[in-house]
Amino acid sequence: MNIKVNSQDKKTGKPFKNRFSFSLGMGISMSTAPSFVDYVRNDLPVVNKDSIKSFGVGFEFFGAAEYDVSKEFSLKLDYSYFVKNLSETYSYFTYSYFYFIHQPYLIGFYVIRKKNYGFKFGAGLGYHFAQMTKDIGAGSNLVYHASVIG
Repeated sequence: MNIKVNSQDKKTGKPFKNRFSFSLGMGISMSTAPSFVDYVRNDLPVVNKDSIKSFGVGFEFFGAAEYDVSKEFSLKLDYSYFVKNLSETYSYFTYSYFYFIHQPYLIGFYVIRKKNYGFKFGAGLGYHFAQMTKDIGAGSNLVYHASVIG
C-alpha cells in the first residue's frame, strides 16, 4: 500500500489509490442554539431580554483523517470542538455562561474524480457531547450535560 500526501500524480494526473488525507484547523463560527438563548433570557433578571442575541460567535477547533477505500468511495473521521462564552452584567452582578461541544463524526463519501476536478457527495453520523457551566457567584458553578446524535 502506498501512502502519499499529494492529491494527484505529477506524471499522469490521476488520483492516487488508497490515499490518506489529514486536516487541522480553527476558526470563528456563528452559531445559534434557541433553547440555550431561551434559558438565558428566562434566567436573567433584566427587563430587556431582547438584548440577548439569537446568533453568537464561538471558536471551533477541528481535525480530520480521510482514507480512500476505493476510487469512488472514501471514509472520513472528523472531530470538532466548539467553545462559546456569554456574559451579561445586570446591576452589580455578572451572569456568565460557558459551554463547549465535542462533535465526532464518521462520514462516507461517493467521489467523482476527473483529471482537473472532483466532486464529493457524502453523509455521516456523529454523536455530540455538550457541557454548559453557569457561574452562580462565590466560586460556585452549576454544570449541565447533554448529548445527542448528529
